[in-house]
Amino acid sequence: MNKQVIFIMTDTTCKEMLGCYGNKNMRTPNLDALAAEGIRYENAYTCQPVCGPARSAIFTGLFPHSNGMTANGLALGSNVKTIGQRLTDCGIHCGYIGKWHLDGGDYFGLPVPKLLEGKSMLPQIYDTKKTINDAVFTEFTRYETDHDGFGGLQLMRAVISEHHKLALHLLDKDEFYYLRSDPDELHNRIEDESCLDLIKKYHELLIRHINETRDPFRGYQWSYRPWNKGFTPGWNNEGFTRQKEDDGYEPRQLDYV
Repeated sequence: MNKQVIFIMTDTTCKEMLGCYGNKNMRTPNLDALAAEGIRYENAYTCQPVCGPARSAIFTGLFPHSNGMTANGLALGSNVKTIGQRLTDCGIHCGYIGKWHLDGGDYFGLPVPKLLEGKSMLPQIYDTKKTINDAVFTEFTRYETDHDGFGGLQLMRAVISEHHKLALHLLDKDEFYYLRSDPDELHNRIEDESCLDLIKKYHELLIRHINETRDPFRGYQWSYRPWNKGFTPGWNNEGFTRQKEDDGYEPRQLDYV
């Protein structure tokens, strides 16, 4: 006898939107029937309040920080198996219809950047007088005390030019250095008000880079710095999504229409 599993999950549904939870003005006969024939919980909790990560936990049994989908627009790790794959391996036929949202695709229809994020050095190789980059970017996300094991999250993003360096630390104090006069970075001038206009100039470059490269850890906190008094916090991230442009060379990320 064939064994089948049917899993039903609604999207953007709260308790007050279902008749089986007492709202007589909501007509949800099919869901009410499921509640009557099955188990109806009075309390339920999600391990992540964002769509993709929440689904990733349900479909894998792993917390988002373990399965790789820590935010929308990030795919499950390639070594992570879903409950459907596990049940199929056990001889139970599974099927899925509807919104998936676990493949790393975004579905907002906003413009996306070019795939490659660096710049070609070839013009400078042919003519050494040319300058390719006025500034370069570096990042640090996690420290490892034994290279591959213990450690922790220490989010840092930095922009560096020949003359200056600005480093933003979400869990520590920001840094700004005059590299020509202070090459060893001994004098942090992030609180020097005479440097504020210059700091903001590099800050703008860094925020643009974070957005254009769809940094998965980006958020308003990178702009909401103690020295940036005029910034108003918000979650829109300048309208950028996480998805990168598909150029046909790498596996395609699926869009939702």
